[in-house]
Amino acid sequence: MTGPAIELTALRHSFGGVVALDGIDLAIAAGEITALVGPSGCGKSTLLRLAAGLEAVQEGQVRMNGALVADASFSLPPERRVIGMVFQDLALFPHLNVLDNIAFGLAEGGGGPHAAAPPGV
Repeated sequence: MTGPAIELTALRHSFGGVVALDGIDLAIAAGEITALVGPSGCGKSTLLRLAAGLEAVQEGQVRMNGALVADASFSLPPERRVIGMVFQDLALFPHLNVLDNIAFGLAEGGGGPHAAAPPGV
């Protein structure tokens, strides 16, 4: 039996005097599907940003496949974590379908939505 693919331990994060996360522990196994559900402002996005390395860990640890990727004194850069994240606000074009939104990001030189989309996408 292997350990979790992603493990968040004792994460605490605040913005000024506002505590966004307070002692969060979460372990996700490889292949497991997990949903973070809660009201606006409860810390879901902060938790994801910490896991992805887009926000610096203030307290606690982030591990991937058992290896430490972040704590209060160390942070593996986001591009070396092999985590993808789709942002929830203003990141998608509402007039495009899923394929066209993805293809737009892949297009090189502004050649249009399908310019650089790989075959079969």
